[in-house]
Amino acid sequence: MKIELKEIPPLGHELPLFAPWYPPHRIPASPAGGGGAASSKSFDSSLPRRQAGTGKPVVFSNDYKIAFLFVVLAAFSVFTLQGVEGVEESAAPQSDISTYLMSALPAKTDSFFRTETQTQETTLPYSTAFENSDELEIGTTLLKQEGKAGRLTQVYRVEFYQNQESDRLLLSRGQVEPQTEIILQGTKIIWRELETENGPIAYWRKIKVYATPYTAESAGKPLGSPGFGITATGTRAHFGTVAVDPKVIPLGTKMYIPGYGIGTAEDTGGAIKGNIIDLFYEGGNGWWNSGYVTVYLLD
Repeated sequence: MKIELKEIPPLGHELPLFAPWYPPHRIPASPAGGGGAASSKSFDSSLPRRQAGTGKPVVFSNDYKIAFLFVVLAAFSVFTLQGVEGVEESAAPQSDISTYLMSALPAKTDSFFRTETQTQETTLPYSTAFENSDELEIGTTLLKQEGKAGRLTQVYRVEFYQNQESDRLLLSRGQVEPQTEIILQGTKIIWRELETENGPIAYWRKIKVYATPYTAESAGKPLGSPGFGITATGTRAHFGTVAVDPKVIPLGTKMYIPGYGIGTAEDTGGAIKGNIIDLFYEGGNGWWNSGYVTVYLLD
């Protein structure tokens, strides 16, 4: 900070540096004369100082008062910043006091408070529905309607304070409903003929399954128990008994299994789920190698 002082016109005599301040800003004068009784009088602060030879009181001009005030304030600022009670001088360089003062203030950036708009989109999955069709052969399917995912769009106004979310307000919400996938399942029975080693047979459906063998001993019921060798339908297991998943092959259905012969769906099992079947064998009377096979439903 640069302070300019206006030149003060001479007042006709020297003014003491620390002169008392009297309204209306007058400074007491020294006793008139250089000797005699007048010079031996004590200093009377109640008497205004007068200009030599004029008898008029000395009055400070407004320019002088303003300049004096600035000098006092500037001196106080420099004195305070330069090292009162051990404060290092480098903390407040004289060359740039304003820079030092501004550095003490926190930098106000957009990380304090800011607001932004956020759009959030969520995919809504579609579902699948099945419909029976007597125009399609049983065991076949046809896509009637393609499934399409929906979309939920939400627009928020988000407020942040120091990069932390402080508030969230939902401005708008739009939703596109998903489109259900529809699949037709055939129910129409079409009889066909299959040539076998024992002659032709008529079937109305063929299914590819994974076939495994089982016996009464491997069925999980101990020998001698009331349920040993008894099927889920109450019959006693024998060659030709087939364990099935009733959701795939209804109980009571007769079928032809190449390499095994004719069988009937009479039993179920905990491990028989989906396109899996168990072929019953009496202990020691033949065996089946597990694997995929196409079975033909006869009735």
